[in-house]
Amino acid sequence: MADRISTLSDPVLCYILSFLPIKVAVITSVLSKRWNPLWLSIPTLHLDYAAELGKEKFTQSVYSVILSRDLHQSIRTFRLSSCNACHPNDIKIWINAATQRGVEHLDIDLRNTRMGNPGHAWRNQYFNCVLKPAKTLVVLKLKGLTLKPFSHVDFPLLKVLHLNCVKLRSRCFAELLYRCPVLEDLEAIRISFFGNSLPDGAFKRLSKLVRANIYAHHVPLEAVSNVEFLCINFSCIKVDNVCVPVFHNVTHIELAYTNDWLEVVIEVLKQCPKLQVLVIDENKVFQRRKDERGDWPYPQSVPESISLHLKACHLKNYKGWEGEFQFARYIMQNARHLRSMTFCFHTTTNEQAKNKMIDKLFLCTRLSGTCKLSFK
Repeated sequence: MADRISTLSDPVLCYILSFLPIKVAVITSVLSKRWNPLWLSIPTLHLDYAAELGKEKFTQSVYSVILSRDLHQSIRTFRLSSCNACHPNDIKIWINAATQRGVEHLDIDLRNTRMGNPGHAWRNQYFNCVLKPAKTLVVLKLKGLTLKPFSHVDFPLLKVLHLNCVKLRSRCFAELLYRCPVLEDLEAIRISFFGNSLPDGAFKRLSKLVRANIYAHHVPLEAVSNVEFLCINFSCIKVDNVCVPVFHNVTHIELAYTNDWLEVVIEVLKQCPKLQVLVIDENKVFQRRKDERGDWPYPQSVPESISLHLKACHLKNYKGWEGEFQFARYIMQNARHLRSMTFCFHTTTNEQAKNKMIDKLFLCTRLSGTCKLSFK
């Protein structure tokens, strides 16, 4: 049988190896003299702490992988998931090593997930080294980090920014977003701020943004009003403090957790003239009330987003409360072009209760002749 893989060029082989875990890629060095140095040229490094190795061996293996590479050999993608396994000084050295090699995709996860805590592993340590490769970065994903105050950054090429369990000054967060002129994908969840809150107008509209997953009290909705895909969590914010702009381009929206779901949901739908897909997590939006069977007061009018454009509606963690049922019926009775209505039952719902809910929902009038109900 012909050895076709040996006919491939070194760059192609390195590209193939980049899809393997680093420890597997290193093993290929024993195949032949030609394969021996190839793993040192892999453009992607994904270093994930393995508990079975132990902290000392993991640290040694990371140093071995990084220091064995030529200083002029670029690292396009650098991912590090170390939890609290390594000393913060070691982590900073590794990140600096990647930044010196023109990293384009930087993904750092320092959360305490293995300790049963999704928060910071090193809450009192600052990791501003992740801001150093700003000129080359296209993707920046940070989890479980704390950033000390900074006055100026510049991310001219950054298109993806994901922040999860990150702590920084609100002023720095606004500055960070402002310095990403071509940002297309923003995720800002579970962020904690220290310092004074910012005045109105501190956040500028992100004109190139296409997708946003945010907590409403982190980012003003006006700043993300150009997106096509929007996921909003309304926790920790009062309805009276919500100012909903017009989302001219939104076709897909997901709403999660609000203390007073009715006013917010309807207000958001009014401001999405092109909406086609609506997803609501019932477990977070429809809060438990003293009377779970209370009526849901129908709005006086039907937003055009529902009557003219809505094609799919997904209700997650559906429990069958009267308010939930009436909202679902409201959608089915008023969405002229609705194609699918999906109900994902709450995990505590038994089979008998599910069957009763399904029978009740099938009796609802559907304005759209092509609407299909599905249950999960």
